[in-house]
Amino acid sequence: MIREICSVTYGRLIWQKYKRRFCLDEHTVVLVLAGENRKVDYYALAHLEDYVKRKVASRGVILAADKRALGQARKMKFPFDTEVCRVKENEVLRLHDYYCFEEYFDNIVFTFIRRPEANMLWKLLRETEVNEEEVACLGCYCLRRMPEKKQDARENGRQEAYGYQKGPRHGA
Repeated sequence: MIREICSVTYGRLIWQKYKRRFCLDEHTVVLVLAGENRKVDYYALAHLEDYVKRKVASRGVILAADKRALGQARKMKFPFDTEVCRVKENEVLRLHDYYCFEEYFDNIVFTFIRRPEANMLWKLLRETEVNEEEVACLGCYCLRRMPEKKQDARENGRQEAYGYQKGPRHGA
């Protein structure tokens, strides 16, 4: 119990640090890439613009502890101001602990699919026909529907650059 209280308290301190550092307000969205599932992280980045529009925001902050996710975020171009920052994995976990305790900011999204234990996204991916793009759009961003498929060269180039191809999932 004391460990959880310390974790939540530490998460609050980390949140205050980032809130000041990035001047976070209602016009900013924060995407925290967990690094648990590369495809979920990729689709969260690919549909960040849709989430920014839904939240009527004008800028984004992307936090990532995973080097691969951080590299993906830095390579992507967005039509709004975006800051990408590497954070310690422990800080990501503490931020999430604090968010689970108190929903302190409406415009923050974590891409965890296995944390906390009550999170059913991993089970959905494993046992149903739900794919990673649907998890990012409907589960993480709570978009009302799947956005239209982007068929422009920029989007196709992104998928090729990160090795994502259309086709069967999970080796099926």
